[in-house]
Amino acid sequence: MIFLGVFIISCALSALLTRLWIPCVNRLGIIDKPDATRHLHVKPVPLLGGIPLLISFALIISALVLFSSYLPFQIKLPASSLISVGIGCLIILIGGFFDDKYRLPWYITIIFPFIAVLVVMIGGIHISNVTNPWGGIFSLEQYSWQLGSHTVWWPADIITFLWLLGMSYTTKILDGVDGLATGMVTIGALVITVLALFTIFYQPDMALVALALAGACLGFLFFNFHPATIFLGEGGSIGIGFLLGILAIVSGSKIMTTLLVLAVPVLDVAWAIVRRAVKGQSVARGDRLHVHHRLADAGFGQRGTVIFLYVIGIMFGVAGIFLKGFQKITVLGLLAVFVIIVLTLIHYATRYEVVSKNKKTG
Repeated sequence: MIFLGVFIISCALSALLTRLWIPCVNRLGIIDKPDATRHLHVKPVPLLGGIPLLISFALIISALVLFSSYLPFQIKLPASSLISVGIGCLIILIGGFFDDKYRLPWYITIIFPFIAVLVVMIGGIHISNVTNPWGGIFSLEQYSWQLGSHTVWWPADIITFLWLLGMSYTTKILDGVDGLATGMVTIGALVITVLALFTIFYQPDMALVALALAGACLGFLFFNFHPATIFLGEGGSIGIGFLLGILAIVSGSKIMTTLLVLAVPVLDVAWAIVRRAVKGQSVARGDRLHVHHRLADAGFGQRGTVIFLYVIGIMFGVAGIFLKGFQKITVLGLLAVFVIIVLTLIHYATRYEVVSKNKKTG
């Protein structure tokens, strides 16, 4: 019952705070104006939606920690880790606020999540081991450097840094369509909940944390689904990916399962980096060539695109629950091939449509 209660309260609190926050943002005048070269919305929409979402999550986690003596189990995360996550989220929200208000260049905005990731790593959060697809566990703590009183596990810390920064920017890019980022993080958090509750590892405390995140995202989604009345903004879109990445680590390194849920956007981000690098463009440059943009332009519309990607995320999330090591890698590989085929078909379909329209008008 406690699990359902945490989910419902987190959802209700997030929805309430978001509803109260929308008029405040409108008065501040921090809104996202339509830009046909990058965005799909046609009307100005307030930003900074990540603030009520992350505050809701923080309040629920704080309450769970404060009243942990009344729970049948303890929240096992060390205080240093919890504090570092809170500081990291605050840094991301501050950076996001200034970016939403002043449109900072990418090389300034990346500083904030960069620092946030370092803060949580100093707080003790890192990927200590990975599952060997052919059996067993491979430890990432075999090699270390001693910097004063702090030990740097360099393979673990490098992989952790890349993982958290990658997750943060994956959800940022996902936020190009109403409700996509928040919905996918909700799905990811719920999949982690199932893994935490119904596997041999049994981590009820991590299930509560995952449900708090899922509930906060779902509560915000009521206002963020198409047609959105508020956007996550820079801080929110980066912040929820940052939290999901941390959750995947602290819940027992459920990295591959989280990757399966977000496989399409992760592959999309990887392809975008390659595409822009080949063209000699900045990898941080925004465009409308992402999977969700192509699907929307191909006739799916915003709602159709989001629901389609939700379904894929749920399917592969369920697969991640039941599949083991090498099977997950195989499925991820097959999904990569599937994404390439879909993108190719969409490319030629939209190209054919443009040519047909030109012939008719010509």
